[in-house]
Amino acid sequence: MRSAYTVGGSVFSGFVLKHSASIGHLAVSHPQGFQVFINQHTFGKKYCQQAYRYPDVGLALAYFDYRNPVLGKSLSLASYVDIPIRRRSRTALMFRLGTGMAYHTHPHDAVTNNSNNALGTPLSFTMLSSLRYQVRISEQWWSGMALSLTHFSNGAFSKPNAGINIPALDWQIARKIKPVAVEQRVWTDDKPNYSSIFYYAAAGTGFKVLEYGGDRFAFLNFHFLGGKRFNALSALHLGVDAFLDYQLKDYIRQQAGDAYAGYQRIGLVVGHELFYDRVSLLTQVGRYLFRPSHDSRPPVYQQYGLRYACTRHLIAAMTLNAHLGQAEFVEWGIGFKF
Repeated sequence: MRSAYTVGGSVFSGFVLKHSASIGHLAVSHPQGFQVFINQHTFGKKYCQQAYRYPDVGLALAYFDYRNPVLGKSLSLASYVDIPIRRRSRTALMFRLGTGMAYHTHPHDAVTNNSNNALGTPLSFTMLSSLRYQVRISEQWWSGMALSLTHFSNGAFSKPNAGINIPALDWQIARKIKPVAVEQRVWTDDKPNYSSIFYYAAAGTGFKVLEYGGDRFAFLNFHFLGGKRFNALSALHLGVDAFLDYQLKDYIRQQAGDAYAGYQRIGLVVGHELFYDRVSLLTQVGRYLFRPSHDSRPPVYQQYGLRYACTRHLIAAMTLNAHLGQAEFVEWGIGFKF
């Protein structure tokens, strides 16, 4: 007998990581909180499930009390995948990776809360990861400890946006429910073939601000990549990015006094794509081949994103662009894979 679902909860305590000097006044408290979650177990119905050693997919609702009147409290809802690193009959070591949205009770306010330069808006994105060791204490009950890292940021949609990172230690208890007689499927001769080379063309857009209280500017980006998928999990990319940044155009116009100065950026990018069914996690590093002389950003940039295969060829994407850990924008895009 195997369980189709697990429900559980955890309590945690951590600290605000001082990832930059600008949030030093906020990295003085120890957030505490709890979460409730539900996991669905997989049994290899799809080949990617076997490739990840039959992971769990789930949804978690978490509450954070920063014990700091400037930061207040946060409530997040995130989906995730629990990937087994090592699994035995009575123990398991699991790695969790997820993303979602969060609500913050005390975001930055110029009048009432101007010290909060980490959380600039009531709503933000959240990313979470954890490493958990769990032990079966009965046929249906499990308990475990985890080291986790939670990140909140609005992706520079509004400023200030230093972002916040919370390393924590949590203890959880979970119960398996809905036992069903399902055997793990093992793919052999009928496993998918992932040996082909593919190409990907996409366009994305969004809005960003340069500084608190400033105007919000649109941007338009284009991407062309070539890639090779090696197996059910991974593909490598090489491509070119083109950025049309109207905030940069306005900045150059003010600094140089030239309304016709170039504001385009072109970059060469390499990266990795990690797949799970229709969803993939994108990690890329790029270097600008061309950019305006008035652009003070570092020449190297990073891109982190999620892609969803709507069809075999049509891909929806959400991507965060950053420079050495400093978020520049969140891009929403659509692409065609061929």
